Amino acid sequence: MAVTSSSVSLTIVNPVTPGNQPANPTSTSTYAQYSSTVASGVTRRITAARGFLIGPPTGCDLRLTATPVGGQGTSAGQIVLSIIAQNIVTGIGGCATGTGATNGAQLAYTLKINTMTSLVANQNRSATITLTLTDS
Repeated sequence: MAVTSSSVSLTIVNPVTPGNQPANPTSTSTYAQYSSTVASGVTRRITAARGFLIGPPTGCDLRLTATPVGGQGTSAGQIVLSIIAQNIVTGIGGCATGTGATNGAQLAYTLKINTMTSLVANQNRSATITLTLTDS
C-alpha cells in the first residue's frame, strides 16, 4: 500500500464575514493505492490511526474519510482519528487500484473546529497518520 502524498496541510483561516466561525479546512488531494489478492470469500480492510504524541490543535478534531471506487472496498464513513486504529475501508476483495495520481481510495482529511473559544492563534501541529492494509 502507498499514498500519493506524504504530507497534507490544513490551515484555519479567518472568515470573510466578521462574526462567522472559520470554515473547517479540508484536503482531498491524497489517495491510498493498494493491491489485494485474496482467496474466495476473504476480504481485507484498511485502518487508520494517528500517532499518540501530538493531537490536533486545541478545540479541534482531525477527521478522515476514505472513498474507494467501485470494486475496491466500501467506505467506513468519516472517522475521528485517534491513537486506536479504526476502519476506513472494508470489504476489499481482489483488486488493484492503479498507480496514477488520482487512482485509489480518495482520502479526505478535515480539521473540525469543535470549540471556537479554545483555538489558539498560531498553534502549529503535526500528526503522523498510519494506514494499514490487513485481513478482515
